[in-house]
Amino acid sequence: MPRANCRFDYGVAQSLELPDAAFDVVTCTFGMHHIPEADRGRALAERSRVLRPGGRGLLADMAPGACTDS
Repeated sequence: MPRANCRFDYGVAQSLELPDAAFDVVTCTFGMHHIPEADRGRALAERSRVLRPGGRGLLADMAPGACTDS
């Protein structure tokens, strides 16, 4: 039986203990707003660092308080 070609890791986004250019895809779903605003740039830099050239990054989040009723 074939094995899945994926891996899920858990870590601190702004300080990943992973090698450079190690992944084809990196995702962050509904987590960026939990990272302190001052650390978000570092988290995005780490995402770019671990992506291989030509890799894909997915970032999906919400902006609490950004929508208002009129």
